[in-house]
Amino acid sequence: MSLIATAVKHLMAAGITGDALLTAIAEMEAQVRAEPKARSAGAARQARYEERKRQKASEMTLSDETDASDVSASGTSLPRLPNENNSNPSTPTHPEEKSRASDAGTHEATGTDPVEADGDEASGNQAAKPKRALAVPIALPDGWEPVLTPAAQQIVDGWPPGMLDRERMAFEAHAASNDRVTKDWQAAFRTWIAKADRNRTERNGNRSTTAGRGFASNHQPDRRDGFTRSLDDTIARGRAGGAPLQ
Repeated sequence: MSLIATAVKHLMAAGITGDALLTAIAEMEAQVRAEPKARSAGAARQARYEERKRQKASEMTLSDETDASDVSASGTSLPRLPNENNSNPSTPTHPEEKSRASDAGTHEATGTDPVEADGDEASGNQAAKPKRALAVPIALPDGWEPVLTPAAQQIVDGWPPGMLDRERMAFEAHAASNDRVTKDWQAAFRTWIAKADRNRTERNGNRSTTAGRGFASNHQPDRRDGFTRSLDDTIARGRAGGAPLQ
């Protein structure tokens, strides 16, 4: 039941009828129309949003006006907008103007003097980095002297007197035959020593612990060159009879 209907019910109960009742109803309807309607929560939020937007727009307008007044006070003019009918107004169109612009060169356009680049930089050349020297197989040098590592020295310390000299002579004779070459003669001689020691112990029926524990075991896997393979074959053939290599 509406508010007006409830009021009419109470008026009739109070004995008010006829024209007085109609007049009371008309007054209540007019009062209801005059009162503002309650807004929903969504309408209230929308109203607050619109108010904030208007306030922000007002603040931005005020800020722009302040900046413009500051620029005018300082005497600095705003940048000119490009002419839509002439995208490049600074380009000379008259023949005489073009000639003067050509004579001016590029220094006026850039505002700088030409700088000559360094010769090396201009040509793109840089100092060449030293390259690592590559090992090249060579023949046994004249006056070559063997240099024993601690492991190789441990092997020859167990040899009988004179065996090292005999093995060196056999090694040099083998190197001189057929103009043999290798990249590392010191390493080749250490391999010769290890092979000779192994052959010696095999002939004696013993297993050399120094050779197995020292130099020879450190050269696995086998990366022998042609000279070293030939050297191994020569040692094997020469030691089969127990005589020094010739």
